[in-house]
Amino acid sequence: MTSQYQARWITIAGNSKRIKEGTPPPHWRCEIEGEEQRQLLSGWTLRGQATPANNTQGTKPTATGDEFLAWVSYYGNISIHNQHATIDLLPPPATI
Repeated sequence: MTSQYQARWITIAGNSKRIKEGTPPPHWRCEIEGEEQRQLLSGWTLRGQATPANNTQGTKPTATGDEFLAWVSYYGNISIHNQHATIDLLPPPATI
């Protein structure tokens, strides 16, 4: 099954718990703006040019439980097929 979302902020983080435990993939988690449920990803591909406007990253050293410890966010269209995401980067909407 393929899921597609248009013009959204997409946040991807490594699933450190699964990596530390040596659990097989998926090792990535993805949050899509406007969606409640996180997606598990085995991998992801970017297409386009990342710029300061459509790409942010961050860390939260105090993260616990299911929180993201480190992440990267991109603005664009995303298609997920068989736990692999393809992100087509877009310029974000103008903010005032």
